[in-house]
Amino acid sequence: PVIFDALELRTEYLSELGKANEAIDQLDGLLAADPPLPHTADLLTLRGDLLFAAERFEEAGTDYQHALDLDPERVGAMIGRARVLAAMGERQTARELHEAAAAIEADLPAHDGSAALAHARFELAVGDSDAAKRRLRALLTLQPRHGEAALLMAQILLDEKSAPPHSEELMDVARRALLFEQGPEAAELRVLFPDEGPANEAEETGQASS
Repeated sequence: PVIFDALELRTEYLSELGKANEAIDQLDGLLAADPPLPHTADLLTLRGDLLFAAERFEEAGTDYQHALDLDPERVGAMIGRARVLAAMGERQTARELHEAAAAIEADLPAHDGSAALAHARFELAVGDSDAAKRRLRALLTLQPRHGEAALLMAQILLDEKSAPPHSEELMDVARRALLFEQGPEAAELRVLFPDEGPANEAEETGQASS
């Protein structure tokens, strides 16, 4: 697992440098090993993620399916396969796979909420924002520090013209997103909520301790 974690970090690093093809080539070599290496399903899922990001959907779908052939309840591969199906217009099958992945994830003793988040993104993409919000609220109840879920919830609320501009729920999820999520989307949110986030949290903590 430690070796795979290092490999996963390396592929993410290469992708950020615009060298996703190099990362895919490395995984090609590992997956061609005979006998197969341990964690083959992990490697297939990882390569599937890279292929999906490159919009090579059929190849990604094949990798995810091979991973599921090895481990039918591999949540990451189920999420990936569902995203491929949605991208190819097979929304109902994608929905069913997202639901199955979320159900398996919910029964795990520990998880990162990736299936619930992916399901919420799918629901939002197909126009069911109410379902997406319900799912995100449930996830944030279980994992209050889930920055991605908080960021997506804030974005949904901001997009809803009928929502109050600074409702209690919006302020709450915006604060969580700025505390626990990084990246350009969080930076954009900071422009709208300059008084929230780590700096303000540090000030409040300092005031409380003085």
